[in-house]
Amino acid sequence: MAFEFIKNMFNPRNIAIIDDDEDTRNAYRRVLEKKKYKVISCASFTEVGSLEDLNDVDLFFIDLFLKEGPSGVEIAKILRQEGFECPICFVSGKKCNLDEEHHLTSFATGLHFMQKPINPDALLRLAAELTATI
Repeated sequence: MAFEFIKNMFNPRNIAIIDDDEDTRNAYRRVLEKKKYKVISCASFTEVGSLEDLNDVDLFFIDLFLKEGPSGVEIAKILRQEGFECPICFVSGKKCNLDEEHHLTSFATGLHFMQKPINPDALLRLAAELTATI
């Protein structure tokens, strides 16, 4: 983990958080920014503005069930159709069994799933793992 912190100081990774729960967005932001990740966060995909604003994103954390705009899965499909190849991690407070989780992550490569609440150490581990090859 110390290596990731040093690496991010010189080559910060950009992470986008799309989650309609403000407390969740702020918690993820605080944890990630402590380790020198650059974080963009918004409550819905419609808040993003344009896809060009996301060109530098290295990893997305997207809530599956957003109150406004497209769902997390729909956002992931849009991103893949538009050529975004970076990892996407779906997050949800809804419990998913293994079959549901497999279904959510099988329609494209680079998709992952984490159950809320997410432990800060698990969030950092996944961010480090998914951005390590970039």
